[in-house]
Amino acid sequence: MRRLHRLLGLFALAVLACALGCKGPEAPAAPALDLDADPVALLPGSVVAVASLDARAMFASQSLGAQLAALADSFMPFGEDAGFQPKRDLDRVVLGMTTSSGADVAAVLSGRFDPAKIAALKAARGGAPVTHATYAGQPTSAVGDVLVAVLTAHTAVAGTGDGVRRVLERVQDAKAKAGAKLERAIPVWMLEPLATPGASVAAVADFSTQPVAAAAIGSIRLPWLEGLHVAKVVGNFEEPGMNVAATLTYGDASQASTAADGVRSADRWLRVLGPLLGGLSLKDLDVKTDGGDLTCTFAVDDATLAHLLGLVSQLLPAPR
Repeated sequence: MRRLHRLLGLFALAVLACALGCKGPEAPAAPALDLDADPVALLPGSVVAVASLDARAMFASQSLGAQLAALADSFMPFGEDAGFQPKRDLDRVVLGMTTSSGADVAAVLSGRFDPAKIAALKAARGGAPVTHATYAGQPTSAVGDVLVAVLTAHTAVAGTGDGVRRVLERVQDAKAKAGAKLERAIPVWMLEPLATPGASVAAVADFSTQPVAAAAIGSIRLPWLEGLHVAKVVGNFEEPGMNVAATLTYGDASQASTAADGVRSADRWLRVLGPLLGGLSLKDLDVKTDGGDLTCTFAVDDATLAHLLGLVSQLLPAPR
């Protein structure tokens, strides 16, 4: 009997000890938020324009790869001390633009980054100071009006201050929800061109709520901009240089027809003035309308692309 009482006592003590201090099996930890899986999901749903660029395909162009790489490198505010070279380290760019407080841009860069080197930078190219801070729990680095945040070793975001901060706020909100997945916020119809097979470049702009401010450059009218609601463009870097297909949607059929006439007229002028402009030309231009839609396909040869890239580097000087 004493032995039974002793066993019951030990059993009771064991039960009490477990009740007070024993832990059951630990619950599995919530999966970490994967910020590398879907660059598009990092952009806010308020974007009015979104674009995707296959940087690998761009740099692989036999005739223009080197020039494109040099142009991309010139727009980088950081130099070699950041441990990043566009041609070597950049794979893809997904860009979004919002207009709620002016034109704000955020570019999600996919590739290989060195967060420690970027965080240690004191000055950018040209000697401009680099200001390091934290926003929404994420380290940031600013050079003039350009803000950069390295989210992981494979994903960074760069752009205007408000554009980048909107991305960081989305990341912070998703991290606050244990195990949450960052869902795409951009309307599906805007993303369809980005999934076009074989497209190295794709862009969509929604002008239905933000009309094109002016349909002219100086005194030159641009009739294809009047009444434009939506623009969708896809392209690839294949022979003869770059092939482009665009769909422009207008308010009605008459606006689409006027725009088509404007595009054809511009092509005729380009044929006349092209030799005086360094040989600029469009090849195999085909323009059609269907109701309020205008579809346009054309090709740009290597010489024209090279000339246009030179103009871009002059008209849009790199930040310093």
